[in-house]
Amino acid sequence: MAMTSTSSSTPDSTAWLTTVPTTHDVFRKVHDWRDQDQVHRSVMWLFPSDLPGDPAERRAASRILYRLEPAPNSAGYRVLVQAAQPPTTTGLRVTNLSPLLDALRSGMTLRFRLRTNAVECAAQSRRPVLTTAFPQWLERRLCPMLTDIHIIDTRPALYRARNQPLHTILVDGQAQIADAAQLCAGLTDGIGKAKAFGCGLLSIAPLLPG
Repeated sequence: MAMTSTSSSTPDSTAWLTTVPTTHDVFRKVHDWRDQDQVHRSVMWLFPSDLPGDPAERRAASRILYRLEPAPNSAGYRVLVQAAQPPTTTGLRVTNLSPLLDALRSGMTLRFRLRTNAVECAAQSRRPVLTTAFPQWLERRLCPMLTDIHIIDTRPALYRARNQPLHTILVDGQAQIADAAQLCAGLTDGIGKAKAFGCGLLSIAPLLPG
């Protein structure tokens, strides 16, 4: 497999991934998991209240992303939280993603997972992406970082945020890295819209040859 690029991460691309079960005490005020305003507020409680930046921009400034998804080998759910710094809450599984980011090379094949806000804007309105159009829509969102994208599974879910419907799709797929630097930026900054409400966290796992 061709390894054509140099290391893609920089000091600013450090990311920490935290696995939080939905039964954790930080989510005690989440009474409806479809309400992403409730989930967003609970995720922010994992971090100090004095994060840098304007109060309205602190999530984005600290690159805080999250995704609700089924827990492996369990009937329950978990919340994956990624940020530029580890949470202050103790007792959680936290992983420094820097080694993964350092290892990214153009030409590598990987598995990926993403919950995306699958909507199109037209004539000052927003409408869900049609199932038949989703592969092309996703390809545009992941270009130029990934190519040769193959969708393995999709799971639509309707949430709400700010009293508005939030149409999402949890997608699992396989792809090849086209631009390692662009992928590194997408991994740390998130993909697409509604990043404050559980969308945009891209997770990857490189596939080993053979």
